Amino acid sequence: MADGTRPARAGPRTIEGFIAPTITRASAATSLALYDSIPLYQKVFARKGVSSGVDLPVIGPAETVTRRLKSYLDAGATDLALVPLQTEPADLRRLYEVAAAF
Repeated sequence: MADGTRPARAGPRTIEGFIAPTITRASAATSLALYDSIPLYQKVFARKGVSSGVDLPVIGPAETVTRRLKSYLDAGATDLALVPLQTEPADLRRLYEVAAAF
């Protein structure tokens, strides 16, 4: 468990596309662990072909999040609820920008 990482010799694309989402995913695993024990959610995960709720959150750069959220709308969702895993002002600002784009 760490508060961050020091990515030696990693460029911005690697940080944005791999390192930051991986760290965020680990944080999500802690936040979402409860859902893994609820039978209803276990059935939802199985239908999706995943074994854990951590495989479902939309995590990544704004473009990735926008694309994934649009896929929910394209699938027939009529409303989206965005629940941030990170609550630092800069992180929330980016989330609000993505939400406003919809």
